[in-house]
Amino acid sequence: MPWSDPPEDAEILQAVRDLQAGAGPAAFEPIYRRFRRPLTTFFANQTALCEDAEDLAQQTLVKAYEKIHQFRFEARFQTWLRQIGENVWLNALRDGKAVKRAARLVPLEAPDAEGPGGGATRVPDLAPTPEEAALAGERSRVLQAAVEALPAGMRTCTELRVYQDLPDREISDVTGIGLNTVRSQLYEARKRLEPLLAKYFQGAGF
Repeated sequence: MPWSDPPEDAEILQAVRDLQAGAGPAAFEPIYRRFRRPLTTFFANQTALCEDAEDLAQQTLVKAYEKIHQFRFEARFQTWLRQIGENVWLNALRDGKAVKRAARLVPLEAPDAEGPGGGATRVPDLAPTPEEAALAGERSRVLQAAVEALPAGMRTCTELRVYQDLPDREISDVTGIGLNTVRSQLYEARKRLEPLLAKYFQGAGF
């Protein structure tokens, strides 16, 4: 899910201008301070491992530094940075370098402790078992192969829906594709993919 945009401010925009004018890495410090935590939180909501979230946030900031000359001031810097982060996440899933977060229930109390409803109180345990991690890897490979076989525009919309859980309107905003076209592309992708993926993603849908 997308992370919330902090307010745009003069310090961030000035840092971008300085970097584009040839300033050294120290000029990136305000951007690093401002966005490291939101990016880490964004990735923590996606991945099962905290160290993955920190590493992916760092990768995003490094890529932003490397691409800073590509930023155009007619867009919000947060939006531009978020798109880099979403691409980093998609690439990590494709390469098998991240495990998508999946919750399972475990008792909060000892097995014989009872909550108000007469049973053990349960909370999500977000760490995957080895079996879950292996299954997630297999599902990721199958999904990647199926999605990559789609036509380019359909593939882009499908990746943002499947990997990022973005709603139609946000897919339209990120890609610049019209909302009705996004919906049409996702509808066609669903018809193509469901017969191929039903065994691995029963009830998941997109």
